Amino acid sequence: AERTPIVQPKIAGARKAMVRAALGKRKNFFVIPPILEPHTLQRELLVAEAIRIESIVTVVANSAAIYLEWKRLVVLHSVLGKQGYDTRIVAAMNVHGIKNLLTFNTDDFKRFFGVTVINPQNVK
Repeated sequence: AERTPIVQPKIAGARKAMVRAALGKRKNFFVIPPILEPHTLQRELLVAEAIRIESIVTVVANSAAIYLEWKRLVVLHSVLGKQGYDTRIVAAMNVHGIKNLLTFNTDDFKRFFGVTVINPQNVK
């Protein structure tokens, strides 16, 4: 049976914010974690979406340095449970010199210094 992909309104809003920011000369976008929901897409659609995303953003490489930075941040900020996922994003940002983060979960990143958190709903 064919499954229809589910497009969440938040994802559409984030895409629009990326385009608006790119038009405003802030055009370097980096993807750190998986940003797709594979369980909602057929394989062909998943690959097509990945190719489309790769055409507009830079996908940063995973490395041992990210793991070491993640571990340092976990200890420094006493990270527990699901907060480890957000900490990994910040670790990858630190390793790759990325300062700005576009996310709807702005409160989850308040503990981290040197990260400018931008809610897509606030991008004009």
